[in-house]
Amino acid sequence: MARVVPGAGGQIGQLEGTIRDHLIPALMKGRWNGGLPTQHDVWLRDVAALPVQLLGLGIPKPTETADRDYKTSTAASEAITEAILRGKDIDTDEHVKRGQKARVAHKEAVKEAVEKEWERLGSQSGQAASDDQCEEVRHSKEKRQSGWLTATPLKEHRMNLSPDEFQDAMIIRYQGRVGGEKSRCEGCGGRWSLQHVLNCPVRGLPTLRHDEVNRTWASLAAEAYPQRSRL
Repeated sequence: MARVVPGAGGQIGQLEGTIRDHLIPALMKGRWNGGLPTQHDVWLRDVAALPVQLLGLGIPKPTETADRDYKTSTAASEAITEAILRGKDIDTDEHVKRGQKARVAHKEAVKEAVEKEWERLGSQSGQAASDDQCEEVRHSKEKRQSGWLTATPLKEHRMNLSPDEFQDAMIIRYQGRVGGEKSRCEGCGGRWSLQHVLNCPVRGLPTLRHDEVNRTWASLAAEAYPQRSRL
């Protein structure tokens, strides 16, 4: 609708509200309390609109992208529109040329807007987001740790996360608190924090995670070199 109806962005505010208040919280085991969104809710929604490689989820904000999409669509189909209005044959070469130009301009505009938004969200520590959350945004380009979100969830490689596993992974991705309001590590009794829990050596959890990665590599190697795996 946004590509063919001018001003559609102002008509789909309810859709954007549903994404912010219901979809995003549900991905992280949250639930809308029925009140106005907090600063953190708005920050999290804005981050989710970023590309996956920039710590986002690639869920665009239709209220903000509608006008740009309409402008691009109008420019791309301008040659056809003019031909119809003038009762002339469509110049396909001109149509292709204008379409390519419009898409290039659209891509550049999106890239520039995303870059500015990424920089803004990485500097909003305070009431909107914690220092750790903003740091994750700022370092997302370097860490390149978003591949799991775009990987095919193959069951044979144990990549098909359960709903709980996926939601926990999303919480960890945004530096949230997993598994309730814990204050102490269940392994060593130390102060609870996400990084501490991931690195705590008590009860052998890092070793278990290490071995799981090894088993995954071994499984992939066996598929790539089936003859050698039988030796």
